Parts: sequence; structure tokens; C-alpha cells
Amino acid sequence: MYGAISAWTNDSGYITLSSVTYENLDNNGDIGTGSDQVAQGNHNHINMFFTTSVSGSIDISSGWTDLTFDNDIVNDSYYTFIDDKEVKVLKTGLYKIKYDITTYVTNYIDDSDTKTKIQRYNSGSYSDIDGSFKGHMNGSSSDGFGSSFKEMITLLNENDKIKIQSKRENGSSTIETYPNSCNFLIEFLR
Repeated sequence: MYGAISAWTNDSGYITLSSVTYENLDNNGDIGTGSDQVAQGNHNHINMFFTTSVSGSIDISSGWTDLTFDNDIVNDSYYTFIDDKEVKVLKTGLYKIKYDITTYVTNYIDDSDTKTKIQRYNSGSYSDIDGSFKGHMNGSSSDGFGSSFKEMITLLNENDKIKIQSKRENGSSTIETYPNSCNFLIEFLR
């Protein structure tokens, strides 16, 4: 919209319908380019991917294990979900990534703990995303629940894939993901 705007109710320079012009928005909600650009990003909603693990029971006792998510709740056009574990981004930009992982002891032997991380596939191989690690204790009982939550912002390139991995870091107890307790969220920021 173009025209003078006044915060005063008695101003005679109100914008009228005849003085408003409209610009077409492209797919991202952008108007114009360069110094003429007045809006950026999708203004209808945040482009996001969100999934949860309903079944759980993924044994992470033997080392780094890909976590799978079986309840695809929101999957906007910026993402492709592959094999219930990898999310491919279709647009280069800054992304907010969150995970919330709960594990428990199914066979108690000793105090054990869990470590979780985000991995990124780029240029033919997976590598750890700096700052994505989080750990928690699984306690000293037959249940031994523990949870890790991580939220971070990272740059992803078009066609990068990301996934979440967990493992038992120390101890000898059998540790599994708990049903209905693991979440994975990605939001395109800009």
C-alpha cells in the first residue's frame, strides 16, 4: 500500500480505497527487489515440518542410532520426509531446529546416560551440526526416565538432509526411546 498514514483520528489525509495500490506477491510473499523490497518471507504462515514418535521403543544401547518418527503432523512444501528419519530441505536459508527426546531403561544394570545430536547430509556424507549435542541421565531404577530438549538456529542449503541420532553414552543398561515422547521440529526463518 502507498499513501500517507496518520495516527490522528481528526486528520483529513486518511487513505481511501482509491489512493491504495497493490503489488503482486511472489511465492515467498516478496514485493519488489533490492531497495524497492518492502516485505520478505511467506506471510501466510511459517513453513515448518513437525513429527512425533508414537511407537518409540528404539534401542539406542549399541551406539549412534537414527531416530525414526512415525507421525508426520505438519509437512509444508519446503520439506521432504524420507524413510521416517531424514528431512530434506528444499530451500536455502536459516532454520530453527528443535528436538525433544525421552528415553528410559528397559533392563537396569547400572546408571547410564544418553546423548543426542543432529546430523546434516551435505556433499555426500553426514556430519554433526556444531552445538546440537545434548545429554541426560537415565537414573538408577528399572524405569530410569530422562529427557533432552534442544533448540538451535543453523544455515541449511537446498537439498541438505538432517536427522536426529541418540546413543547410550555411559553405563550398561538397555535404553530405548519412550513412546509418544519424541518430537522433531524444523522451521524456515528466512
